[in-house]
Amino acid sequence: MSIGEAGPGSRSGRRVPARAAETHLPGTEGRSLFPTPQQGAWPPFEAIAETFVASGTASELHSHKAEEVVNYVLSGSLTCTNEEGHSENLTEGWVNMFSTVRERRHDVAAMPGSPARWLAVLLHIPRTLPDPESPSYSYPAIPRALSTPGVRCKRVVSSEGPRGSLRELELLDFTFPGAVSMDVHVGLGRRTVAYLLDGGLRLDGQDMAAGDGLLMDDVPQITLSTQPGSRMILASVPSEGFSI
Repeated sequence: MSIGEAGPGSRSGRRVPARAAETHLPGTEGRSLFPTPQQGAWPPFEAIAETFVASGTASELHSHKAEEVVNYVLSGSLTCTNEEGHSENLTEGWVNMFSTVRERRHDVAAMPGSPARWLAVLLHIPRTLPDPESPSYSYPAIPRALSTPGVRCKRVVSSEGPRGSLRELELLDFTFPGAVSMDVHVGLGRRTVAYLLDGGLRLDGQDMAAGDGLLMDDVPQITLSTQPGSRMILASVPSEGFSI
């Protein structure tokens, strides 16, 4: 995904509001873009959700199979634990990518006694792919220089990052301290999700508030007009291999 002058006109996507997510731990809230009763999974995206924890508590390992999970720390600190019992702490701006073909377990939770907020993106991966020897990898998101003044961007997951995605996921984190208007080139042949974490903006003619998402297919570029203090996640994968 690149940023610059607008190319051919983009096609508006479908706006989806996030819903309150069910949680089973005290002091925990969440919102889920999908799946919800109103919006199912959007293959290969299986889930996009935020979690807010006032104070971390103990949790349990859970399993994944033929899935890739990205957990991105928006604020606070998380602890990632694998099925061998090894744990590592992640602070704001760090990423944990967990990719596995066979069934394996892990856990991601706020550190005990500490508040945290994080984003989780879960994708299906084909079972025909080679299974990574080490399913879990953590690293800091990489700042990306932009030509648009007053905009900050981080590469959360990228082919140019320390570990590429098995699904060729590109995941960017945009922060807009001031009001700006800009174009972001996504590229044809990709399935894209824009998710607004904070603030408000207008994306391809559609007004979005915090918790709103926009689901788009085969869009060459998007046009943004942002409010000060807004923050947006942009995730995309190649369209090949599933129906769009």
